[in-house]
Amino acid sequence: TAPATAPALARPAAPAAPALQPLEDAAPSLATGWRFGPAFGVEFGIGDADYDGLAIRVDAQRELSRLSPQATLSFLGVLSMAHASGKESVTVVVDPFLGRSLTAAIEWDANVFEAVPGGRLTYAATPAVSLFADAGLGLAYTVANVRLPPALAALGPSDPVDGGLAGVLRLAGGIALAPTPALRVTVQAIGLDVRFGNGPGSGFGLAASISHRL
Repeated sequence: TAPATAPALARPAAPAAPALQPLEDAAPSLATGWRFGPAFGVEFGIGDADYDGLAIRVDAQRELSRLSPQATLSFLGVLSMAHASGKESVTVVVDPFLGRSLTAAIEWDANVFEAVPGGRLTYAATPAVSLFADAGLGLAYTVANVRLPPALAALGPSDPVDGGLAGVLRLAGGIALAPTPALRVTVQAIGLDVRFGNGPGSGFGLAASISHRL
């Protein structure tokens, strides 16, 4: 009889090629949780009041929707306080019959508190560098202090800045750097607070902030 032949060894099956993911599935997912951080800057008056001052604020941000693989829409809440100060030259008529008038400088300062909810549009140019644009609508409250020179104290001229409530439209934009996925440093290259009502008026500001995801 013919010798029995050994059975042939089965070859291992070749691994299947990974399926290609659709482009939309490859987009990064939204970050979970809130991001908080302080910001420090300067503000300069535009329009009616000429002033300058320091500003500090706290930002709270949460991502809402991914518009594209690079663009994200987030909620942004801003609580801020700016200390503005300025000087205004006023002329008061002392004797209308003789045409005598008195000119002096009125110094003032004010603390402006703002609460502005809004949104932030972020575009990721690279994984570590992004551009952002902010827009929000909220309220401002001003506590003003006016210092009159002795020559004008008895004449009682009108105050250059009125304290009280105002509406505020906040517009801003700049660049954001992300050294780590949780840490972010932003530079506000342009910022505009348009105020309607009491207070020192509208202002243009520059600021830098640092925030961390909770």
